[in-house]
Amino acid sequence: MSCEEYKRWTDRWDTQYFLEKNHIDGDGQVRLCLFCEEVFQVPYGSNITRCPSRRCKWEYDDEGNYRHWHGYKRTLRKRALKHANALGQKINFCSECICAEARRQRFEKNETENFKKYVANYFSSKKERRKMNETRNL
Repeated sequence: MSCEEYKRWTDRWDTQYFLEKNHIDGDGQVRLCLFCEEVFQVPYGSNITRCPSRRCKWEYDDEGNYRHWHGYKRTLRKRALKHANALGQKINFCSECICAEARRQRFEKNETENFKKYVANYFSSKKERRKMNETRNL
């Protein structure tokens, strides 16, 4: 076996082992969420299957396309692309996507409070603190 063949073999083996380790019994298809690497089972005939992980919310639609449940697509991480390539899939994603994490950090109450605490520790004058908090909320 050449070095190239060995590399391809180990990539496929790692992904196959990952799926078999999380093997699920019963009727249906085994799916791998490429975002959070959760392995889950989908009943046959199910149109849209969302990842069961509470923080993920990625799904396969009825055509087998992988997308976020809000409908936007995003570039996959290197590790997810490694699994997709090993399984022989070619997944195309648009590079322009809605940055949900940035929006969450901007508008979530806990993140806003953490930012205000950081600003309070970093800036001494009230005017500077107010200006920074207003800049964040623009």
